[in-house]
Amino acid sequence: MGTSIGAATDWLVVNFTSAVAAVDSAAVVGDGMPSLSASSMVVVGRTLPTDVQGVLGTQQPMVLGLGKNEEDYSIPCFAIADRAGTAQKPSRDAAIVLFDACAHVVAGDRELGGALLEGRYAWIDNVRISQTQGAAKDGGALCSTLIQFDVHCRNHYLA
Repeated sequence: MGTSIGAATDWLVVNFTSAVAAVDSAAVVGDGMPSLSASSMVVVGRTLPTDVQGVLGTQQPMVLGLGKNEEDYSIPCFAIADRAGTAQKPSRDAAIVLFDACAHVVAGDRELGGALLEGRYAWIDNVRISQTQGAAKDGGALCSTLIQFDVHCRNHYLA
């Protein structure tokens, strides 16, 4: 079979896309960094818009000689929402809606559509929220909320 990293990432992109569209039809979901920007966005496979760090994890033999490996890794993701004005609440609320949609997707299928085998599972981990205020391109105020999170996966596979 081999590693589940590709299948798990693909499943997250597809299922986050439909879940996010249901709560914010203008939001964009990207595999890596999307080529277009939006005021609301979820990105799978990156920790920040400016960072290229991807999946982190380990792979090790379960029992020597059986050819079975255990992998334990995290797929970095983030949800970000930008809103005009000086109030942080609208951007925070929008980012939380995006994050919640993604969290419900993972909770609804812990095997990520069969990407994780032998009763192995995924969960949301390492949630971090940061809020910033700055200037918009038009000179007005802009508030941004970034929610970084990992989809942690544990899997067994034959080498």
